[in-house]
Amino acid sequence: MLAHILRQVHAFERRHGRRPNVLYLNEEHLARLREAVPGLFHGDPEAQLGLRVALVPDHMLIHPEVAWLPPRRNAA
Repeated sequence: MLAHILRQVHAFERRHGRRPNVLYLNEEHLARLREAVPGLFHGDPEAQLGLRVALVPDHMLIHPEVAWLPPRRNAA
């Protein structure tokens, strides 16, 4: 699972010239990733992966995907 995510990150970077900042997972992906790499989730997974983790419903996502989204703006 982690190898697949890292391949996605590298492919995204080659295609777009920037690293992705979001990782889309469903609950099953998250459970498998936690099982395979338990140390990854001690603390903040965003800090460990360098990606914000976004959970989506199982039926909407077959495989983990990465993307780049603009930084959030503060609503002032």
